[in-house]
Amino acid sequence: ARNKRLYIEVRSVLDEVEKAGGQSTPPQAARLAAREAEIAAQKPELDEAAHEVALARATLATAETAGKELLRRARDVERRRSLLATEAQRQIGAQSRGVNEAETHRSDAAVEAARAVLLARGRIVDVPAATLDAIARADDAVAGRARDLERHVRAIDAHDADGLKKGVMVGSAIVFVVAMLLLFAIGH
Repeated sequence: ARNKRLYIEVRSVLDEVEKAGGQSTPPQAARLAAREAEIAAQKPELDEAAHEVALARATLATAETAGKELLRRARDVERRRSLLATEAQRQIGAQSRGVNEAETHRSDAAVEAARAVLLARGRIVDVPAATLDAIARADDAVAGRARDLERHVRAIDAHDADGLKKGVMVGSAIVFVVAMLLLFAIGH
C-alpha cells in the first residue's frame, strides 16, 4: 500500500511537470527524486514479500494436492471396505445356509427316531405308559427346539448376540434330548 502511494505521488509530480510545459522545477525534481529513492529503498522489502507470497502459494498448492490425494485414498479405502463387507456377508450367508441345512437334517433325524420309538409302542417290551408319554412330550419338545434352532440360525444371519446365545443353548439342549432319547431307546 505504501509503495502504491509513492507511485501515485510520483505520477502526481509528473502530471504537474507536464502541465507546466514539460520542464520540472527544482522543488518538483527534488520531490520526484525523493519518491524514487523511497521506492528504490522499498524494492528489496517488496521483492522479499513477493518471494514469500510465491512460497506461500506453492505451499498452499502442495497442501491442496495432498488433501485431494487423501480424499481420493479415503474414497478408495471406503470402496474396498464396502466390497469386503459385501463379500463377508455373502460368505456368512453361504455358511449359515450350510449350518441351517445340517441342523435341519439332524433335527429331522432326531424327530424321526423319536417317532419310530413311539410308533413301535406295541413292539417294545416292558415300556410303561408313563415312559411312552415322556417320550411323546420329548418329541414335542424336540419340535419346539427345532423352531428355536431355526431362530438361532436366523439370529446368526442378523448378527443378534442375544438370539445367538439363546440359539446355542437351544441347540445344545436338542442334542442332549436326542442323545437321551436314543440312550433310553437303546437301553430298553
